[in-house]
Amino acid sequence: MRKDLALGLYFGALAWMSLTITSVPKALLEFDRWWGIFAFSGVCAFVYTSRLRPLVWLAGGIGILLFVAAVATPILPMAARSLIREDPIEKADAVVVLSSATTRERRLDDYGFARIVEAMRLVHDGWAPTLVRTEVGGDFPKPVSDVAELARLCGRPEIQVVGPVYSTRDEAVGCADLARVHGWSKVILVTSPCHSARAAASFERVGVKVVSRPCPEREFAPSDPRSVRERLAVLRWWLYEQIRWGLYRVRGWV
Repeated sequence: MRKDLALGLYFGALAWMSLTITSVPKALLEFDRWWGIFAFSGVCAFVYTSRLRPLVWLAGGIGILLFVAAVATPILPMAARSLIREDPIEKADAVVVLSSATTRERRLDDYGFARIVEAMRLVHDGWAPTLVRTEVGGDFPKPVSDVAELARLCGRPEIQVVGPVYSTRDEAVGCADLARVHGWSKVILVTSPCHSARAAASFERVGVKVVSRPCPEREFAPSDPRSVRERLAVLRWWLYEQIRWGLYRVRGWV
């Protein structure tokens, strides 16, 4: 019994690391906590002492297969291209930039920073007079000073805020309400490339006409990821978006 418990802990920890590297917990459960390895290993230790032992091996095997598919084959980079929607640019009533996480120091994360810089550039270049940014809810601090500093550097565009939001669906509904209030007929939608197709579909589902203009991707090259790190980033996006596409279709949100 002690040997099986020890092996269960060991294999559970390895399985959790392989699944975390391939972003399975994040994609399936929106879970990304440091203590996950201890909880998962504990469960695996008890499972390993029963006839369900193969489930522990299966968990690790899934992580390994996803890792190999991501780093050693062109399958996922090719599949991920379907996640990207980029429309020809045209003038609109507003530029809508979707939110991302913030740091404890009230700074935009890499995704949020790249998105809002691109949105402010579009307003500065005259494609729309107003910038609308969504603001994520929960325990994420508001990046007020960070956004204000970027606005100062980008010509101080008029900014309206929609939020708090907890999903792309919330962002779409909130922006649709704002569009009806102002009588907007079309918006330019800015988000990360691999999020752009689902985001545009979510907005159009609630009646907002969209010109999808994703920001430049700076974490990896969507057309040709090179390193293991870049290919794992593609896997993370593809897996997350596939799960969300499925959930949104079931709920009628796209």
